[in-house]
Amino acid sequence: MKLAAGFGGGMAGRGQACGAVTGAVMVLGLAMGHVTVEDKDSKMRTYAAVHDLLSRFEDAHGSVNCKELLGHDLGDPEEKESGVFKDLCPGFVASAARILEDLLQDQNEL
Repeated sequence: MKLAAGFGGGMAGRGQACGAVTGAVMVLGLAMGHVTVEDKDSKMRTYAAVHDLLSRFEDAHGSVNCKELLGHDLGDPEEKESGVFKDLCPGFVASAARILEDLLQDQNEL
């Protein structure tokens, strides 16, 4: 929880990359990422999985950008109070988790 604490609201409420998506990217890195510079195969497999994650999420929701997903600027205190964060974000988190689960299962089948 602490590691990803700053991701909410599209990177600390700035409306950039969706925190659910960036969290999923972190998990893919932990599961598949390279640990040495020389391990280009793992890096390319990780990049391919991240591209797949981003594409699937964009196909489902139209964007990976928080401000576009929510239709609000969470950096604006008045818009943050609109409740859209609590109404929409749980669905985005669930979607990112389902996509991540699929990708990890695909990885385990290789």
